Amino acid sequence: MLIEAFELTGKKDEFIYNKLINCKNESEEYIKNKRLEMLHDDRERGPKKEKPYKNWREIEVEKEYSGPRLEEKEEVTAEWVVKLMEHFKEQKALHKRYTLQIIEKCKDYLTTYESLVSYKID
Repeated sequence: MLIEAFELTGKKDEFIYNKLINCKNESEEYIKNKRLEMLHDDRERGPKKEKPYKNWREIEVEKEYSGPRLEEKEEVTAEWVVKLMEHFKEQKALHKRYTLQIIEKCKDYLTTYESLVSYKID
């Protein structure tokens, strides 16, 4: 963008123009190398190892979690969804336990319909 702005001025200073081109090329090379380093670091570390959970009941909710909570037998209500939307507006996420709980409830609900097609997701 800086080069385009320089060209628009109409000045013909070749020295400054070459310096801008060199600077642009060096910064692009630097960014490319940094991205390759990050990719290499990610590959070395490997995937994150989290404790595998058999079901959502095994997941403990931290005391610091301030979002909406859903008890085991509790149904998702309109009031709960409003609390969840307000939580999302604050750029916060729903806890993993409640996310998996809702997915299980949806699965249980949808399996009552004959038109549901089963797919295995890894």
